[in-house]
Amino acid sequence: MMRTGFSNLQGDEDEMQHRHAKALIDICKPVFETAVVLAAQYANACGRSMLLSEDFQLAIKYCTMYRVGEPAESLFPGLAGDGAGDDDEEEEFECDDDEDEVWTKYVGDDPLMNAVTRAGREYESWVPSNPAQEYLKSSIDANEFITGSDSEEEGSEEGF
Repeated sequence: MMRTGFSNLQGDEDEMQHRHAKALIDICKPVFETAVVLAAQYANACGRSMLLSEDFQLAIKYCTMYRVGEPAESLFPGLAGDGAGDDDEEEEFECDDDEDEVWTKYVGDDPLMNAVTRAGREYESWVPSNPAQEYLKSSIDANEFITGSDSEEEGSEEGF
């Protein structure tokens, strides 16, 4: 009996999709982790005791523009997502709306913090240079929370 070889194409396609998804996660995870840490550093440099959405907006834009492709070990190795340590109970997230800290951009001499602020201003005109940056920029632009489209109406994003 002669075989065409087409019978195993579905398995090859599934494997290829799995490899692509894993590669995308491997590229994006360090960018997201770095953005969270950088956002906290930015808030701290601005004298705030809490991380605000604007801090994360600037940090994720900076990391997308300048940190994609940098080799990095996980900053949070205990949170590998392998199910280890997961409880069936959900943790409660507390948010104090009473403590409204006002967002202000960084003013100072730290080159990294100034670069983060500058990235917020330059992001709209920035053109990605590789597919990973294109994917991340597209995702950021599609996410109302990150782009701050609600903030734009109030004029608070002008400070970036």
